[in-house]
Amino acid sequence: MTNSTQDGAMRASHVLVIVTLMLMCFTTCCLPLTCAGVYYPSIVSYLGLGSTAELSVYQTCCSITMIIVLPFAGKILTKYNARIVLTASSAVIGLTFIAMSQFSAVWMWYVAGVCFGLGLAFNMFVAVPTLIARWFAQKIGFFVGLCLAFTGIGGIVFNQVAGMLIATGPEGWRLGYLVFGVVCLVCTVPFTLFAIKNKPADAGLLPYGATAAATGATAPAAAFNFGVSAKKAMKTPAFYAAAIYAGLATMMAIALTLLPTYAGSLSATLPATAAMAATLISCASAGQLIGKLGLGAISDKSCYLAIAAGTVCGIAGFLLIWLVPGNVVLFLLGGALFGIFFATSTVLPPIIVRRSFGNADYSNIFSRVSSIGQIFGALANVVWGLLAFGTFSVFFVVAISGMILASGVGFFALKSGEKVIEEAKKEAAAEAAAA
Repeated sequence: MTNSTQDGAMRASHVLVIVTLMLMCFTTCCLPLTCAGVYYPSIVSYLGLGSTAELSVYQTCCSITMIIVLPFAGKILTKYNARIVLTASSAVIGLTFIAMSQFSAVWMWYVAGVCFGLGLAFNMFVAVPTLIARWFAQKIGFFVGLCLAFTGIGGIVFNQVAGMLIATGPEGWRLGYLVFGVVCLVCTVPFTLFAIKNKPADAGLLPYGATAAATGATAPAAAFNFGVSAKKAMKTPAFYAAAIYAGLATMMAIALTLLPTYAGSLSATLPATAAMAATLISCASAGQLIGKLGLGAISDKSCYLAIAAGTVCGIAGFLLIWLVPGNVVLFLLGGALFGIFFATSTVLPPIIVRRSFGNADYSNIFSRVSSIGQIFGALANVVWGLLAFGTFSVFFVVAISGMILASGVGFFALKSGEKVIEEAKKEAAAEAAAA
């Protein structure tokens, strides 16, 4: 093996990992979640349901399934080849969409929700942070953010595509689901199966940015895989702080779904602002893209700064939306700023976990953190629904307070995690000296 493969430089194999994860986020992570709502009116009408809630509960089935599966997803991705696991999870999502094009009863969507949950537990929460952590030793935050940004790009693109397909006829939604299924399969399965390898060593490489020692790659490879076990991590305050931060950030991010309702409540006094409800969400989507890229890059320098920057943007955004809704420009700017905070819920938890516990058992630890975090997400819609009434004052006060609380918990998680890593280093040094 030549030294050129052991210098930690960016190689084609590293690039293919990034491309594969981008495509997974663009299709299999985006389409089941971000593009679900565009189908609701047509399907509710076709099935003759009394309300959208009878159909949308399939998303709840999806969330519950993810909560159940996530604690095992990391262990599965660690034990088995990522190529096989991610090919299977991507195929499940694609085939579920194809099956949905033939559905005729509402219970079938509930089954689809379970299937989506199985696939998304791997593709949405475990795949990106795990493979980036395996293949990259530098710029990890940037690459995580770059991949996750494609969930937002996919939402912008495919919501428009779905709308056009649904408009082709009375049952155009069937064509939409069929196309979504084919897109998922074509854009992911060939890449997960043939374009990536499980680990850099399988391609005779080091993670990007990991420099080999003159005598070989054993020492740096061992250092790169340093960390604590999931069993040990779960006995530390840092683990639970990271999980609570992930949950709070997710819960605060989901407050975004109530902003169109808030805008609508202004129709009597500020009709021009109320008419901007959809545009507000588009601005928030743009903010998410900026946030995922920007906060990911910032976290490579300082995760504390990334948390603070996201929180400041979120608070400023909600204050603008709440206090100056009469100024349409500032109202929309508020949506974009809150979108930056929204990005913290997906970009920063995996970075915090890696900084706190290392790479040794990363996917197993992060999947458990995510499962706890998703419990908060499952409760979020209920909480915000109860607070969204009248002038929305309680809603905004609770949301802003929650963002501040989340940042404090995030800082504590990082500080506690630093102690965990330092203690692990001392134990490893003591064992090496004894040997």
